[in-house]
Amino acid sequence: MVEVCKVVDCSTITAKPTGREKIALAFPEEPRMVNVAYCESRHKQFDKRGKTLMSETSDVGILQINQVHWPQAKKLGLDIFNSEDDNIKMGRIIYDMQGIKAWYALKSECYKNLVIHR
Repeated sequence: MVEVCKVVDCSTITAKPTGREKIALAFPEEPRMVNVAYCESRHKQFDKRGKTLMSETSDVGILQINQVHWPQAKKLGLDIFNSEDDNIKMGRIIYDMQGIKAWYALKSECYKNLVIHR
């Protein structure tokens, strides 16, 4: 993008990164997290009605943060329910503590059926 902006005026570009792109940026050393997030939430923080995604087991948002981590997120001032960015930040904290194994999706049929893990 930088090289293109030297030739073309990029000042009008306002596209926000997608959930998928944010995951890729947050986990550059672990590209499998893009697929984990796909299987967890289809890279979405909110459903079609604008409500925060929540699983039957109360996992929330784009990275399906489990309720065991909610108190820590709150203590850190992260709004994992209403902010996709905060949900990803908390996911990064969990990843740094537990690694990719913290996500059930890694063992799911969805994940096993995805061909590209990058």
